[in-house]
Amino acid sequence: QEMVRRGVKPPAKDAAKRADMLFLVDDARNKINRFYDEYDKVGPTLNGVLGRFEGSLTRFSAWAGTDPQASAFIGLRLSMLGPLARAISRERGVLNEGDLKRADSLLPKITDTPAEVGFKKELITSILDESAALIKGAPNLSSFEEPS
Repeated sequence: QEMVRRGVKPPAKDAAKRADMLFLVDDARNKINRFYDEYDKVGPTLNGVLGRFEGSLTRFSAWAGTDPQASAFIGLRLSMLGPLARAISRERGVLNEGDLKRADSLLPKITDTPAEVGFKKELITSILDESAALIKGAPNLSSFEEPS
């Protein structure tokens, strides 16, 4: 930390860790944008109880096999948990259950209303922005370990 305060560049290994961590955040951001594009195609269009009901019908249609696009969205949502959890926790190794639960609570479900989705999107965007800012300004990245 003292080196950074004096304007000395961090060691190359630290720079590589920063780049790797920023890649995780950027990768999650790109995947999240794709996720929201897909949500717009299958998610409810109404707010309140009617929106929740609309989403529940879509989820049932996916389960019944009559809405393959909704079924694919549900699979996409599950595939997003890992990348989002890694970006939020800034971890490269094994994710713990808490990391995955946090990501799960942030990602909209097919039953969420447009108002809920908008709020969650703002939260995810601000969390990813904060993660990137912390990485760019973090003087010591020793807690970021390479995968074994």
